[in-house]
Amino acid sequence: MRTYRAVNLNVLWFLIALNVVISIITFIRPEIIYFLGLRPALLSQQPWTIVSSIFVHGSIWHILFNMIALYFLGSFLI
Repeated sequence: MRTYRAVNLNVLWFLIALNVVISIITFIRPEIIYFLGLRPALLSQQPWTIVSSIFVHGSIWHILFNMIALYFLGSFLI
């Protein structure tokens, strides 16, 4: 039987994997950042950027440290 904590850890790992995959895609195709990144002037035309901007990172170091922080803080909060 799966415990509540195990399910939450799966969600945490899913979020980390999703962040990494989207970051790899934006590193390969940087023009995608214009469709995912939050730009307040275009918020009314691109409302999804409120959520999608969470997954856009500027560099390998940015994604690395954010995912380390997400892992430790997420594990602590679960």
